[in-house]
Amino acid sequence: MITFSFSDNKILLHYTPERQENWVDEAISRRPFITLKKTFTFWRELYIKNEKPENEDDEEFQEFDDFESSSFLFAVLNGEYFKVVKGILVNDFDIYIHNSIQLLSDYFVADSNVAIFKVIAKIYKGDIYVGGNAPDSLPFEDFEKLLKCFPSNYERKNLLKQEFHQYLEIILTMLEMLKKYISNI
Repeated sequence: MITFSFSDNKILLHYTPERQENWVDEAISRRPFITLKKTFTFWRELYIKNEKPENEDDEEFQEFDDFESSSFLFAVLNGEYFKVVKGILVNDFDIYIHNSIQLLSDYFVADSNVAIFKVIAKIYKGDIYVGGNAPDSLPFEDFEKLLKCFPSNYERKNLLKQEFHQYLEIILTMLEMLKKYISNI
């Protein structure tokens, strides 16, 4: 599960594994970066080590260690906008999110772990401002409409099936043409 919190002039992303104990501590110490939900890429310098309290009252909660979250620096306040650290979502441009927007993981990850801003990066290469009054900013309401355009996992599977059938038909047609050509030689 991914949640966000505000701390001073920063946004922190908190990741809690859903299926296994927290693997992030070990992974971030062994690899130069990790990627969460095929969308959020973090490196060691952005990792905020969670210190476990060491008082006796917390011992009764030790069995719940698998619910422990890992935190990362996600964005820094820049005027009225939070600027997402370049490289977390995309490398090619900056993403600015107005400070009035309460962040949800759904704003970054579509159904089946599709990285929304990576898809946008394939068709648009400029800085993106979401919400607020900056010149060329995308109104938040329009951003929400855009998110609804991303296909669900079911829709994507159906699309892939259709594309597969189309490719299969093309290949079969090409094989038939090849057979005719070879028989004419």
